[in-house]
Amino acid sequence: MSDKINKLHRYMRIGINRTGSFPSQPELMKKLGINPEEFNELINEAKESGRDIRPEYFEINQYSKISDSEIKYGTEEKEPFGHKDFINFHKNLSEKILDLNFGDDDLTEDILELAGTLVKYLEIQLSKIDQNEDSGKLKSYDSYSEVMSVYGIEKKIPTNNQIQLSVDNFLSPFKEIFNKIGIIYESYDTHINEPYNEDDIINNYETLNFNEIISLLKLYEDGQLS
Repeated sequence: MSDKINKLHRYMRIGINRTGSFPSQPELMKKLGINPEEFNELINEAKESGRDIRPEYFEINQYSKISDSEIKYGTEEKEPFGHKDFINFHKNLSEKILDLNFGDDDLTEDILELAGTLVKYLEIQLSKIDQNEDSGKLKSYDSYSEVMSVYGIEKKIPTNNQIQLSVDNFLSPFKEIFNKIGIIYESYDTHINEPYNEDDIINNYETLNFNEIISLLKLYEDGQLS
């Protein structure tokens, strides 16, 4: 239900930002794919949640293809979200962002949900690493060297803090890129200091270094962080 509330608030927010009024109930039900009974239940759940329909700033964390619980713990059918899933989402995102078009709401929302899933996953990993920050270094020097040497990175065993720094350094520009897309999509016009160009955003995305992050995620998932 939490994800449905996010989407409900999203479409209400977009409606009022773009037109000055909230979408009608039929419009919202169509967007959410629910019937009147489910809509009434969702409205009550949303009221009880106490969430802000119109936060001051765009929040990429409100976008995801997968629930927080599924990312962390998986389901009866699926394992928790892992580095292989990260690779697949990255591939999908990299293909779709090449067609970024602010006039295509469905594509833009799809791109934001893919990006938001990656952000949530990385932040969950940061939290896990932070809990073990005193445990030191990777167990296997040779494995780290083997994985990272192909990228021309000096063969040093990273500490937890160094890994955290790498993820933080990746997340900062990553979020900046998708915050720009989200500001346009949700029509937060007052937050736009200069026109955003799709080609510029795509070019900025292509400068991101996914290789190091993917390698570090594999090492962490393989249990090579003490």
